[in-house]
Amino acid sequence: MTCSEIMTSNPVTVRDTQPVAAATALLRDNHFRSVPVVDEAGKMVGQFGIQALLALILPKAVVADDH
Repeated sequence: MTCSEIMTSNPVTVRDTQPVAAATALLRDNHFRSVPVVDEAGKMVGQFGIQALLALILPKAVVADDH
């Protein structure tokens, strides 16, 4: 089996120019943990997810790694 056999061909994405609130709503409404971020040409430029969101909204002490 290959990755192409099980991948999502047309994933839901967000544009790199969309507000964080719109990307957050997309995560929430679709129960996603992350979503690809694409530029105006549709090229993937990154990933936006729960971890990035938590880092923005929680105090540093809460998300600090104690390892």
